Amino acid sequence: GHEHIDVAQSLVGIGIVYSQQGKHGLALAKFEQALAIQVKALGHEHVDVAQSLNNIGFLQCRKQEYQQAHANFERAHAIISSAVGSGHSLFYTSQGGVVICKKHLRRDQQTFQGEFDEAVTGLRELLGDGAEGLIAEMCSSWDSVE
Repeated sequence: GHEHIDVAQSLVGIGIVYSQQGKHGLALAKFEQALAIQVKALGHEHVDVAQSLNNIGFLQCRKQEYQQAHANFERAHAIISSAVGSGHSLFYTSQGGVVICKKHLRRDQQTFQGEFDEAVTGLRELLGDGAEGLIAEMCSSWDSVE
């Protein structure tokens, strides 16, 4: 049916493609559809829910919707922290997202640089060279704040 978890995974894949094409509105709609299915099928505290919240948060950052993005990153980080802890890349991407939003909202780079560096270091330690794409996206968001 339309609410099967496999449908949610397909929607995430479509959302990623739209995001890569710069079609952020379409991507956001797919990620939100996936999130609704995931919450219904898996519950609010599942890692897949956290991933969708993270995806939505990064799109909201691109749209400069930092308040909403911050809330989604915080929620994703809380889920990951309790479900799997720092042994998962999502722990650091959600942590990085939280800090990026704090910086955008408060415009105080010095306060948050250490937290951001910790997220980048955690990703590098966990994923090695595979982390560079995630890190590049996070650093782009970080550097876009004057």
